[in-house]
Amino acid sequence: MQKFDKVGIYEDNLVIHYKFNQVNCKITGDINMVQKYIIRLQDSGIFTEQNYIAELKDISIYNIDYQSRLKEYIDHLVYSLYFKIELPNIGYQYNSEIKKICSTHEYFKMVNIRL
Repeated sequence: MQKFDKVGIYEDNLVIHYKFNQVNCKITGDINMVQKYIIRLQDSGIFTEQNYIAELKDISIYNIDYQSRLKEYIDHLVYSLYFKIELPNIGYQYNSEIKKICSTHEYFKMVNIRL
């Protein structure tokens, strides 16, 4: 098993240290999100003196903002299907247009009340 002593972020790389060696792994996604997550893991004490790369690889990180926007888009698609609202374009890039069309429907405000 491959082990590491500590992990950190430098520029756009995830830096993994083991004894006197270091490996840089390019971060291809949102660097700030990865950095915040690594800091949170370090603060929580999840990293001990010896950690395994397999454990690091299995950590899932997801963007909560993007997830909520995607859920809203899917909700609008379901709404349009349920009430048989014709949409000229379908695709995430048309999210605001779809929301605008759905919001003109008579039941939209009633269905989208946030408690």
